[in-house]
Amino acid sequence: MNKPLIVAASDNEAMAKLAKPGLSATFDVLPLISKWSLEFQAGKKYGLRSISTVASRALTELIRLAFDGHDEPAKSLHGILLSCVCDFDELCDRTETQKIFEPIARETTIWPGLLTCDADIKKRNNKLLLRLNLGTASGLNYSGRQWTRDTPETSVALKLYGIVKVYREAWQSRKEQQKLIREHWKTINKRLGRPPSFRPQPRKLIVNDKLAEEFKRRDQSGKLARKLQPLDRTNYKQWFEAALPEFVNFYGTDFENRKLFARYWENAAYRDEPKARALIRRDIKKNIQQAFRSIAPRSSAV
Repeated sequence: MNKPLIVAASDNEAMAKLAKPGLSATFDVLPLISKWSLEFQAGKKYGLRSISTVASRALTELIRLAFDGHDEPAKSLHGILLSCVCDFDELCDRTETQKIFEPIARETTIWPGLLTCDADIKKRNNKLLLRLNLGTASGLNYSGRQWTRDTPETSVALKLYGIVKVYREAWQSRKEQQKLIREHWKTINKRLGRPPSFRPQPRKLIVNDKLAEEFKRRDQSGKLARKLQPLDRTNYKQWFEAALPEFVNFYGTDFENRKLFARYWENAAYRDEPKARALIRRDIKKNIQQAFRSIAPRSSAV
């Protein structure tokens, strides 16, 4: 009998058919986790991957069931997360393990922690975030007076910054990625008995004119992103210029008509202007460019 096709981990019916009758968490799953843990400690990396996969899958199912309106999975999820985050918090607070987390924390702006009304725990959290240098090398300005996402132009700038940052980092890591792709194809070809250098013929992508223009603008942003240095107060205009083609992709060539920018049309300064549309378009772009300056650190992240 053929095995059912597993399209995704969330395909529960197909997954359930693969489970052997009589399996239990206590006598089957938990011993497997212990086995994988010992294998990882013995130097076998797949042991850690196996534990992480099972843990992630279990939490994903609890979240799905909670979203479906089941009370017990929601309560179970709360208990597990509370216990795990408390332990993680203690781990981060230990001097000997901070060296593991500090390099991660300095390049991100969000960290797992406890939401609390307890003033003492709030103080402890703040001290921990300072010791971890949270966000100091994230590429965004989190010192002094901070920007807010409540400003539409800032929200747009943050979205565009994230896109251009991905393009820039992809270009910088292209050689490593190409190496991984070659190794990936080598493994697949060996498994299928094909020459190591085999590659399938690329299929011609047929798209309509609108999509072709979007791809063209995306390429423009990608090429401009290659030359960028990390965002700061000296080069925010170059970042904005690199992001501008993607801005058009997201908000259209008539971006001034988006609801997000409706307040410009309500501004008395444009009311009697014969060229109001051109002025609004100019000022929207000008304010988004200024928002890039607001989110930019005063000096580049190293």
